[in-house]
This record gives sequence, structure tokens and C-alpha cells, in this order.
Amino acid sequence: MKVYERLIRPALFTLPAERAHELAKRALGIEAPWRRLAGRFESRDLRLETEVAGLRQSSPIGLTAGLDKDAEALPGLFHLGFGSLTIGTMMPRVRKGNPRPRIVRLPDRMAVIDHMGLPSKGIEYGVGRLKSFRDRHPIGQGPPVIVSVGGLTIDEVLSSHQAVEPLSDAVEFDLTCPNVTERGDFETLEGMERFVERLVEVRSKPCFFRLPLRLSDENWRKGFAITEIAVKYGVEGVTPAGGVAIDDSRLALKKGALAGKPLLENSLQILRDLRSAFGQDIVIRIAGGATDGNAVFRMLEAGADAVNVLTAFIYRGPGTAGAMNRELSEIMDAEGLGSVGEIRSRAAAVASGP
Repeated sequence: MKVYERLIRPALFTLPAERAHELAKRALGIEAPWRRLAGRFESRDLRLETEVAGLRQSSPIGLTAGLDKDAEALPGLFHLGFGSLTIGTMMPRVRKGNPRPRIVRLPDRMAVIDHMGLPSKGIEYGVGRLKSFRDRHPIGQGPPVIVSVGGLTIDEVLSSHQAVEPLSDAVEFDLTCPNVTERGDFETLEGMERFVERLVEVRSKPCFFRLPLRLSDENWRKGFAITEIAVKYGVEGVTPAGGVAIDDSRLALKKGALAGKPLLENSLQILRDLRSAFGQDIVIRIAGGATDGNAVFRMLEAGADAVNVLTAFIYRGPGTAGAMNRELSEIMDAEGLGSVGEIRSRAAAVASGP
């Protein structure tokens, strides 16, 4: 990781953010070198093993959607020690996303501002990449692969779900992205509930709903309502994100969502609010603000079942999961904790009250 931080990252940061991203995806798309290096990244601490919505993970630290939108980097990511990998968001058709520039780095804050707008090469392309990957890595081997899908209509999202479910361990639905203006059938909670009613009739694997960012009281009420729908219909979990809206003149549309280290406290409050409202009735895979093992520990302690990262990967490189796993293990040593479950039990005790 020191090589990345001292040599590779400075070189990548001389390039526009999306150009650096493309180079990273190309490198990760070549599996052989990462397979040979896998031993350096894997967690060897059995205390970190955990189960999230029935999915066995070697660690609670996963990769969130956004880094590998079309399953192009999956061959390399598979060997980097993450407890789970969320790929996507894949859209039903080719989508350009928002105009560039649409990513700004904030190195002094270990953060980025993102206004991508869900660019995608389309579900057909993504499924082709997944099929090629599964020819070499059948389901049940390695970290769970969760595929994020989006869309504007109930029918097209259900069609995407049908296409990716056989190739994934679980499916995540990103239907409230803050960087797009179109909502289609998912503009209202009634539309969301109609979708879930149909989904539960056909799905056979765990599902997660990505929640809207906590940008306003109204926006967050919708997040709670979506969680209520998930609980009502037995959907396994939600993926809240701690991102916040921010203006920046360097972006083509002058606005975006802040991601990275500054979001930690916001994410912790989201976790506490959700656990206070829903107890242990829902799985929570938090994303936003975790850049080291200490942040992961605090999120687990506040009620997270899993902690997903992306910005940390930009700043810490391919050794991110391995380093954060080691940092988490060291904290557990100091606290005398024997499992991830023991960390989570603190949140459960708070939620249940005296």
C-alpha cells in the first residue's frame, strides 16, 4: 500500500479523475496478477467472519457500488480481500450520465464530489461480463458479488433483476440516486411499493434497497418509508449512504454529492436513527465515511451489519480492504472482542433500551 500511496496515487492524481478511474479498471480487469497477489490482501482473522442477510463474508468491509459499474474490474477486485463486492449500478440501456467533469477530488479531506448521473454500458453488456466472470468463479466461491441495478419503470427494473440474479449472490436496487433527475415509477412511495409487491413474488436471493441521501427532512422521511416497505415485505436490507449535497464550480453542472471521510458522523447518525426506529428487523449495509478500521468499528458499534467503501479505495489503493481489516482486528484486540457479532451487540443493547 505504501507503493500505491507514495508512487502510484500521485501519478494517477495528475490525471483527470475519470481518466485515472478508467486506467484502474483496465488494470483490475486483468485477473492473473491480482490472483497471484491475493495472499497479501486476504483477511486471516477468523473473528472478522460474519453473515449478512445469509451471505457469508470473510469481513464486514465491502466495496460499494460505483467503482465497477459494468463488471469490468471484477476479475481483480475479487482477489483484494473485500468481504463483499457490489457491482454497478447497471442500467437497462446505455446511458451517458451527466456531462463532464463530474468528479472532483478533495485530497486534503480524503473525499470526492461525485455527480456521475448513473452512466452505464447497459444491462446486456454488464450481464455478458458477469457470465464471463462466472465461468471462472461460480457462485459460492470467494466474496459474495452483489449486483446493483437501476431504471425508470417497474418492468425494466424487474427485467434487469431477472437477468442478473442467476449471476449474483444478491441484488441491490438503486432507484433514488441523487445525481439524476428522472424517477419514473419510483417518484412516489406508491410506485415503490408496487414494485416491491411484484419483486417478492419472483426473487429467490437476498435484496437490498439503496436509500436516498439525507439531504432534507422530506428526503429522509422517504428513506424511512422505503425501509418500512422493505420490512413489511420481508426484503432483507437497505443500503443508506451518508453523502451530502454540495456545490462546486469545477463540476459541469456545478453541484454533486460529497463522499469520503467527512461523512463519518453523518453516517453514524443515520445508523442510530435506523436502529432506533427498526431495531434488528432490517439488515443495514452503510456506505459513506469509512476510511480506516476505526471508522468501521464505530459504524458496527452504531448498528451496521456491513460497512461498504469506495472513496477509501481511491486514496488507499488495492490494499484498502487488507489494511482496514488489520486495523479493525487491532481494535478488537484492544477491546477484548472475539467476533464482529460482539461489536454489533452493543448497538442491539442500545436499541433495546434498559
